[in-house]
Amino acid sequence: MQYLAAIVMSLLLTANGVALVMTASSLPPRVASHFDLAGVADGFVGRTDYLLVMTGLSLGVPAVLLLVTVMLPFLMPSRMRIPSRDYWIAPERRAQTLSSIATVGLVMSAVTAAFMLGLQLLGVAANARTPPHMDTAILFALVACLVVSILLCQWVLWRRFQVAQ
Repeated sequence: MQYLAAIVMSLLLTANGVALVMTASSLPPRVASHFDLAGVADGFVGRTDYLLVMTGLSLGVPAVLLLVTVMLPFLMPSRMRIPSRDYWIAPERRAQTLSSIATVGLVMSAVTAAFMLGLQLLGVAANARTPPHMDTAILFALVACLVVSILLCQWVLWRRFQVAQ
């Protein structure tokens, strides 16, 4: 499962980069970057600044999440905040514990990368309209999927680290 999650996450990060490059020329010089709840543009930024911020968010947020959830537990297992930590990081369980956390971290990074890809494509579609207008129903669906996915990952971790009595 961990390898599949790593492949999916890598593909989504690549898709983010490709989407940013492929859609850059279709953006107007002044990009609508903020929208009210009705989807009406109320904030604008230059195309270059928009692309820099979206590149940082699309690639950086999943990468930082990956670092925090995958690398740090390997580097500092005694600093992990899981129920019965000493039980789970005991030498006979440490490898499995770290693998479980890494897998969930990869999944959460992939979900975040997918969310950022959807957000980028939604922003491009919004800026293709005159005047720019965001489809808020799709935006709310994206946010709902992100929140449900994060909650599901948290539930999986909570269930995984219960100690049998």
